[in-house]
Amino acid sequence: MVESRDIPAIKSVECFTFFENITFTREFKLAEGIEVKELKDDDVEHRSKLFGADIAGDRILYPDPDSTHKLVITEKEIVDYSNIENNIQTKIDNVINTLHFFTKLRIGVSGLFYVYRYKNGQITYKDHLFTFENLEEGLEVFDVDQHIENLTEMFQFLSDLEDKSLKSALRRFRYSYNRGLSEDALIDIYFAFESLFDIDREISYRLSLYLGMLIGNNPSSRRMIFEFFRKACDIRSKIAHGSEITQKDLKKIDISSISELYDKLKEYFLCAVENIKIIVEQEGDESINKLYTKQTLIDKVNERIFESPSGDKMCLESRFSKSTTMV
Repeated sequence: MVESRDIPAIKSVECFTFFENITFTREFKLAEGIEVKELKDDDVEHRSKLFGADIAGDRILYPDPDSTHKLVITEKEIVDYSNIENNIQTKIDNVINTLHFFTKLRIGVSGLFYVYRYKNGQITYKDHLFTFENLEEGLEVFDVDQHIENLTEMFQFLSDLEDKSLKSALRRFRYSYNRGLSEDALIDIYFAFESLFDIDREISYRLSLYLGMLIGNNPSSRRMIFEFFRKACDIRSKIAHGSEITQKDLKKIDISSISELYDKLKEYFLCAVENIKIIVEQEGDESINKLYTKQTLIDKVNERIFESPSGDKMCLESRFSKSTTMV
């Protein structure tokens, strides 16, 4: 939306959307202008007005009956009129990606609903419909009081990123859990991994090596991750070239389905991002934008390769060190 003589100045834009597969123990504020609020009785009526009666009963209009909360994004003091909705979508992506660090299910939101308020008192509405076809059945209850401090910290970390490679990786990760087919989700999450490093040759080997060094917290776990990821790369390659994936292929990495493989790679990706955050914090500088680049990450991983004793001390509090089921 571009401001012109024919369009009155915008006072604020409110966007709200409805969570799928997750409910919260209470309302909370994640950052300025970003809040999770309980659904009210008039929310369905509001959705009905936005969509019209012709799609009444649609999953977008009436999402999961167990859904209890909505995400509300409010933009004020708008400077860039041409990029309002892109900025809002980025914030929504960061919220959903952040929640995935603390949840088990693939969660999402259904539809985006915009309320434009103009300085002359005019109000207009706009909607954007979509569904997340790859969401599992189930409902996770999120304990806000247990996670709120870490949640806000991770959200701030993701929001402050400017490095294009890591932002691209997070965007691909976001795409991956929206896909209707597990095979498509697998391709997307591999793109997410590749975006973390600047690798142009021996991609499978070097990516597996770097991930093992970044995620693992001891020599044994690094080797296990390295070997697992190399074999998983072979499956990804077969999918990309249209080859059939057999149970024999999956048994090589002790996996029973493509969906299970995706879930394990999702955990690896979250762990990689979490460890990048730890690396930045260990530098003792508050500015992620000054510290994180592809080369910075590669230098840190190479340091772990050549100085393994220091590598054993890095990232001791990562999700991998707390898990016994990732490999």
